[in-house]
Amino acid sequence: MSNGFRHTTIQYSLNASALNEDIKTFPQVHAITSDMKLTHKGVSRLVMIDRYSFKDTEKKTLKAGDFVVLTVKRSEIPSSWARLHRFDR
Repeated sequence: MSNGFRHTTIQYSLNASALNEDIKTFPQVHAITSDMKLTHKGVSRLVMIDRYSFKDTEKKTLKAGDFVVLTVKRSEIPSSWARLHRFDR
């Protein structure tokens, strides 16, 4: 029985030297060193990134191929109004 979701495996790679170049922009962030070996997968990875990564709120270092975590707030539109107005998806 299918739940409608497809399981996909995605490989992530870390370019430490490029990331360290971006890190130089922020003096409060420490560079990645060769002794840093701990990694996470799946939901654990997303939680770690969301909670503990440095947020570049000015998007100074954002570029194509970067991993972005988007936090979405619950809609303030009343559900009765949303049912009356059809939204294109």
